[in-house]
Amino acid sequence: ARPSQPSPYGPLMTTTPPPLTPSDAPSEAFPRPRPGPAAMLYRSGEGLAETHLIAFAAALRARGVRVGGLAQRTERDAAGRKVRMDVIDVAAGAPHDILQKLGAASTACAIDTQALADASAVPRAALERGVDLLVVSRFSHLEAQGEGLAQEMFAAMAQGVPVLTLVPESRALEWLHATAPVGR
Repeated sequence: ARPSQPSPYGPLMTTTPPPLTPSDAPSEAFPRPRPGPAAMLYRSGEGLAETHLIAFAAALRARGVRVGGLAQRTERDAAGRKVRMDVIDVAAGAPHDILQKLGAASTACAIDTQALADASAVPRAALERGVDLLVVSRFSHLEAQGEGLAQEMFAAMAQGVPVLTLVPESRALEWLHATAPVGR
């Protein structure tokens, strides 16, 4: 296994942050616009971004923010091969296994697209319930082609619900193109 390195952003939150107060809310005189879609860029193969996204969603929920959607968690063996890949319901904590069981020598996409399609019910239900932020595991090759969780992501954007996702550096321009003019 890869040696654990401390996060360059400091330790993950271990205490519950204080609840939001009325002074934290936008005033009627100066309402804040709803943020558009945002992405955390990461280098392919790095798992820290997944950990940070899950921790960020949990911290927001602890502050009373209505967060829903899916965040990905990938485990790799000593050789760097994916041995487990789940999307986690950030509201309920339930994992959904999305890893195809391919041979060790396979170079095919490891995502089980049917399992991901089944898990897509989670962000759709979150949008129906009403959320302040929709977390979508990532915008990668499938979403760049309009597949994966692209429909759920774009439905949230159309409804004015902020979206936060992970984007590999190699897909940054596709993300900006897909979310123009509001994506960041």
